[in-house]
Amino acid sequence: MLWNLVEPFLLGLIFVALYQYRAISPLESGMPYSLFVISGVMFWQCLMDGFNVPLGQIGRSKELLSNTKIKPEALMWSAIIRVFYNSTFRLIIVLLFFYVFNSFDFVNVALAIIFFYFSIFLTCALGFLFEPFNAVMEDFSKFINLLLRPLMFLSGVIFPVKDIEAIALLNQYNFLFLIIENFRALLLGEALYRTGGLCLIVGILAATFLFAWYVFHISVRLVVEKG
Repeated sequence: MLWNLVEPFLLGLIFVALYQYRAISPLESGMPYSLFVISGVMFWQCLMDGFNVPLGQIGRSKELLSNTKIKPEALMWSAIIRVFYNSTFRLIIVLLFFYVFNSFDFVNVALAIIFFYFSIFLTCALGFLFEPFNAVMEDFSKFINLLLRPLMFLSGVIFPVKDIEAIALLNQYNFLFLIIENFRALLLGEALYRTGGLCLIVGILAATFLFAWYVFHISVRLVVEKG
């Protein structure tokens, strides 16, 4: 628990120090850049955990599945709980720095926390959906993460991208960008960004989660049958 808390805390201190010594400048919105980066990086890591932890669940549990009768739903919930557990430490750091450097409204923060965990839960759907491919080909997860890496710079994690026209079309379909932007908006008590697009994404991810549950359920049964 200590190391899970120390790592994001030290990362947050780095950006606070850079901000204090004017190595990085405030944003036009008035939000300190250190808070912008801390909230973006921490949330991004949580979303990637929501994708990567379920993505390797069958591979990590092959021996258990071969020798023990276990329901697929148990594996799914164990992955989700693990992601939530790791994400909680990062969320604590975001809220701590937000409390120190910005006004703190408990209603806005409560809504942001609910949105935080709900977003991670829905992101797990993608990990469960692609897990059968990863169970067959171990390099599949590396390939997916290779594709996701550039999105970190295009999703407003490290610097604002809302006003960059060159990637405006991309961000209309980039659900990671919308999720991160709206998490910050809830923390600051601002209006949600592209509410219609956000609701559409939530609906698609919810439907994907149901389909991913079916795919994962069938995949676990095949692994058990093949031993």
